Amino acid sequence: MEGLLWHIVLRLSASVQQAAWRGIYSDLDILLVSLWAILHDRPACWACCADNWPNQWRPARLPNPSTLSRRLRKEGVEQLRDRLHQAAVASFKIEDQVAIIDGKPLLVSDVSKDWDAKNGRGTRGMSRATSCTV
Repeated sequence: MEGLLWHIVLRLSASVQQAAWRGIYSDLDILLVSLWAILHDRPACWACCADNWPNQWRPARLPNPSTLSRRLRKEGVEQLRDRLHQAAVASFKIEDQVAIIDGKPLLVSDVSKDWDAKNGRGTRGMSRATSCTV
């Protein structure tokens, strides 16, 4: 599944125009490292380590976590992220009436007063969770 999703990300990123960058890492390089972390549900610093990439997809150079964090806040990377999002919406023909819902449960404390929280199977046994939709 990881390979299929990453191929889709790479195909979409190839279709998006990016501004020229004279530094070591282009805006697209920064965005792809960030998306690798997001795809694997890991922190951004995890994606900056070469050990966490398969050889066929690992970039020649990976940014430091501080570089990644700083560059993700730059306007060029934000604009590229928005264009990539628009390309994904156009590629998958998502209509305005469709909502995408994240299906992960949000774990809460056993003493939570959240009325929606229910007991159920969790990572280390039984847990208390509430539904979190984004």
